[in-house]
Amino acid sequence: MRSQLPTVLRDVPVGTTIGGTSAIQHDAEQQIAGSIWKLIVVLLAISYVVLLISLKSLVIPIKAIVMNLLSVGAGLGVLVAVFQ
Repeated sequence: MRSQLPTVLRDVPVGTTIGGTSAIQHDAEQQIAGSIWKLIVVLLAISYVVLLISLKSLVIPIKAIVMNLLSVGAGLGVLVAVFQ
């Protein structure tokens, strides 16, 4: 609606905004979706550092992170397959 508003009201000399519960929810979803990758990177970095300190190895934490990502991806794939 926000993308179509300027073309529909181009001859109206007043400013317009879109508000309400739907607009607020859409804005929140866009903000969360835009910054979720930062959260994932920070969580993976923290888990790598914690595993690096506790296991005193460089390779094992990387393997653990890869296996964790693979298991989460497989779980999400099964979830999608079940609901489709």
